[in-house]
Amino acid sequence: MANNFIPMQVAPSSKVTDVQVNGQDSAYTVGAWDSEFVPDPKDPKSVRCVDWRNDLAVQKLYCRR
Repeated sequence: MANNFIPMQVAPSSKVTDVQVNGQDSAYTVGAWDSEFVPDPKDPKSVRCVDWRNDLAVQKLYCRR
């Protein structure tokens, strides 16, 4: 599966590095949003993003076109 656009925001404090992947401009970062379940009468499966964590070993690479 290719990531051709950034599907979610990263925190302003996260480090996003511009890289080249197979000649394409891309962006690389480490971290993820720490979310919690928040009940909502309109959407009982709702999730709220509460904090960006750079200490999570989640690597993201987004290929730009």
